[in-house]
Amino acid sequence: MESTAPTFSTLPAEMTIAILQYLDPVTLISFSQTNQYFRYLISPQRCHFVERLLALECRENEGGITPIFRARDNQLVPDWNTPEWNSMRWACCSCLRLLPHGSFDNHALLRLRYRKPIPGSPAAHPFTSWGVLPRTRGMTKEQRAKKFAEGKVIRRRYATAVTRNWGHTRLRLMSNVGEDQYLEVFEELQNMDWPIFQEMTFDEYRELSFDAENKIMDDEARAIELEHCGSKRKLRKCNECHFKRGELKPRGRGNGKKGGTAKVPIVPSRRVPVASAFDRYFPGLSTALGINRPSQDMPIFMIYRENAHERWWTMYMVRCPGCGQWQELRNFRFGHYYTHWQPANGHDRFFNPQETPLGREDRITDDFINSLRCNKCLLNKHGHDALRHELLQWFGSVHLSHRLGVQHDLCFGWNWTWNQSSECPAEYKQELMRIVTKPYKIFLRIQNRESDERHLNLSDVAVSRQHFDQLNEFYVTTKGTAPSDWYADSDWIHRWLDEYDVLESHWYWLHAVQTKVEEKPDALIEWAVADSARVVPMRLQE
Repeated sequence: MESTAPTFSTLPAEMTIAILQYLDPVTLISFSQTNQYFRYLISPQRCHFVERLLALECRENEGGITPIFRARDNQLVPDWNTPEWNSMRWACCSCLRLLPHGSFDNHALLRLRYRKPIPGSPAAHPFTSWGVLPRTRGMTKEQRAKKFAEGKVIRRRYATAVTRNWGHTRLRLMSNVGEDQYLEVFEELQNMDWPIFQEMTFDEYRELSFDAENKIMDDEARAIELEHCGSKRKLRKCNECHFKRGELKPRGRGNGKKGGTAKVPIVPSRRVPVASAFDRYFPGLSTALGINRPSQDMPIFMIYRENAHERWWTMYMVRCPGCGQWQELRNFRFGHYYTHWQPANGHDRFFNPQETPLGREDRITDDFINSLRCNKCLLNKHGHDALRHELLQWFGSVHLSHRLGVQHDLCFGWNWTWNQSSECPAEYKQELMRIVTKPYKIFLRIQNRESDERHLNLSDVAVSRQHFDQLNEFYVTTKGTAPSDWYADSDWIHRWLDEYDVLESHWYWLHAVQTKVEEKPDALIEWAVADSARVVPMRLQE
């Protein structure tokens, strides 16, 4: 005897709808695709597919892990250079796709209301508007004004919490701060409807320690992030959708305009720490050539950063007019040695600052930007010879500038020691001059731009190493001698002594890379084609 028990598909429509309202967006759309009856009953609209996509980006299997961004110090966990970023995806609510980070600008990923919601927060909970009756009337003018004012206060309070000072120098780090200055800041905090400060007296605020105020700021920022993080993800669009909608227009004025052209837009992307310009523009080339890169990054001698081994570089995504794909700037074979450089109209295309001056033909123009083609498009249209020629020109520019910087850092200690030799105790001075004279002459030669021998060769590096070992032993011998430690005034000379081996290893590495490229120039083509999909360059070998 057949069972007469009702099935889900035979339930009354009203009861079925009441049950379907409890489904999450992903399950609801899946249910609508089971058969014609549920497709007709559910009849999902575009907004329901958007809600499904936003739910999927929060699932680790589809969207990867959720990066946590701390705006106070721009700390990102995990940071851009970690492999986890390769599997992360974000929802574009215009083309309805889950896309990698290279398809979006920074605002779409890191702005508070566009970020992936923090796990456990309300925005991370899947929500569907299906089956919810629309409101019969909108907000009144007074209600809209009140909501706008509340949002403005929240935004100001969040900006204060993450900057900790709302645009002013942190008072607790200063001496001789007057009471009127503290009172002014305290009143500003109270005007933000900040409960903890409204319940606090001025004397209590004045006695707050630096760590206690930090904790208040961090707790408030966290509370706002839990409530508002990801609340406007439905407005997020990828670079391609912005381009198709005509929203990627060059910014700036005159020849300094940024953002490429209407035909070939250039969008600022990630800002990542990279060891050098060579690592920035040719990541992984050393591995492709079969040459081991030094495991330790080269020291960078900077007056405002101690023990620096990398600089922060901005990545730029460019839309190739040939294939329509967004790729990193280095795949179009131009850039600059300086980290603050931007691919703007009128700026230099290549960089050999120590070589002959660049002509107008080497400047970025609208025509140059419109003529850009990625490595693959150039290969397909003009063949191996054309791509090899441009890659060799680009490699020579980047390699030369970096090599000149490395050889200067490798030899600048000889110049410093020569100039400081007058401070050396008399009984040691003759020995010091014997050690320094020959490598100092090498330094003078490579500093002469008109010299045909301004580049270090293998013999020069070998001589410098021999005299460096003698100098290091000399410093140990004379340490603590009268009248004082004559070489102890400069931190840089001590760092040069400590990291000379690293500088030398990078010079040998660059020499080996250059030799290999000269022997096998087609290896550049193989590297360029394989590297075309990568956005963020790794600092070391992969």
